[in-house]
Amino acid sequence: MALSLKPSAFAQVPNFPSVALVHSNRCGWCHRFMPEYNRFATEHGTLKGSQATSDVPLVTKIDAGKYTGLRGGDFPVVDQEVQGFPTTLFFDGKGNYAKYQGERTAEGLKAGWLSFQSGEQEKKSMM
Repeated sequence: MALSLKPSAFAQVPNFPSVALVHSNRCGWCHRFMPEYNRFATEHGTLKGSQATSDVPLVTKIDAGKYTGLRGGDFPVVDQEVQGFPTTLFFDGKGNYAKYQGERTAEGLKAGWLSFQSGEQEKKSMM
């Protein structure tokens, strides 16, 4: 199961190799994706930032519908990249990220993560 965070903790996610899901509990697409996302977290991720690596990312989620402070500058990547729900973001822990565009399956997330880590996906700088 993915680690559910509040905004203050979620803002620390980019400091680790991580996968972050921005969702809303009122979103039907999110409800359909959540079991696959949690399966990815269980099979391929960690819930501790100190254990996160490029092979085993920190896997987190945040209910953006619950925390309106995510928008408006508290976490600029969310303002730039989240146009709808669910939105999945990959972070390399070095100030770079990418928005995941693949299949909403555990296998798709794993393939996307490996592609991101190998440099096959274009990374954007958070700076």
